[in-house]
Amino acid sequence: DRCLLMAEDNDPRLPDELEHISQVIARNIEELRRHIFDLRPIGLENRSIYKVLRQTTHEFGEQTGLESHCRIIGNEIALSAEVEASLYRIFQEALSNIRRHANCTRVEVVLRTHLDKSVEFSIRDNGVGFHLAHLTKNPFQRHGLGLISMQERIRSLGGTLSVDSAPNKGTRITVNVPGG
Repeated sequence: DRCLLMAEDNDPRLPDELEHISQVIARNIEELRRHIFDLRPIGLENRSIYKVLRQTTHEFGEQTGLESHCRIIGNEIALSAEVEASLYRIFQEALSNIRRHANCTRVEVVLRTHLDKSVEFSIRDNGVGFHLAHLTKNPFQRHGLGLISMQERIRSLGGTLSVDSAPNKGTRITVNVPGG
């Protein structure tokens, strides 16, 4: 309302006021993104990542008709909410990519925990795969945005994410998160 009045009066302070409002909006959007990023996914409410991975992998197989297996190797150690949420979102994105692009018959999910509380997560399919070089040339095509989002999540935890794929060789995404 104030800006409308300023515009009607040809107030010379209007550009500064609009710039200030724009900055406030940008800060609020960034803060909202951080909050959304930090939210615990609904799928993890009152359930461990281990149970969710097993159940979701089974359901994915039922829904798609794909042979789908989940293995948990090591003890089911308590993981931070941040690690669980990141692994879950990566898992969701990988399953989405498999459903849309892989044209596969088999999916294997493995979560391995270590004594130092580090975690290795991998998801592999036997689908059509893709040239990794295409991904690095234009990361915003096809799998690109999802993989970039996955890498940012894991990097924020001090971990690593690697993608291994080739045409007609399937795709494997491996995540390593340090203990702590």
